[in-house]
Amino acid sequence: MIFDAFPLNHKFKSYTLICVQLFSGLDSWYQDIINPSIPKGSSLVLRAKIRTEKIEGGTVAMYIYGLFDNKKKENFFVSTEGSQKIEGTSNFKEYSLRLDNYVDRYSPTEVLQVGLIISGSTTGDVYFDDISLLIE
Repeated sequence: MIFDAFPLNHKFKSYTLICVQLFSGLDSWYQDIINPSIPKGSSLVLRAKIRTEKIEGGTVAMYIYGLFDNKKKENFFVSTEGSQKIEGTSNFKEYSLRLDNYVDRYSPTEVLQVGLIISGSTTGDVYFDDISLLIE
């Protein structure tokens, strides 16, 4: 269930979303930013406050994905999967994912996608709040 999503400013210095709730089993949410104007060498930081209820097995993760050629080809992909374990039951805690030295590897990024995912083998509920993408 997505409660709301909106850009803070259209210059993409930051992007904030309100709240997302994902449920047991495979579930995901993502937001596409079309034709982002991100200076080379910038850092992208995806932040979210995450609350969990009885999370076991599988994966809960955040990601940043750079795509081009009509979303068919990848410039870059980074994820918290494997580096930040999110499990059990906890109140809201801030997590972040950082991509340093932004550069288009093959072609200009046409779509910058940020997303949240809970894999199919995960049980429990996850709440994401205060989701933001910062460009530093």
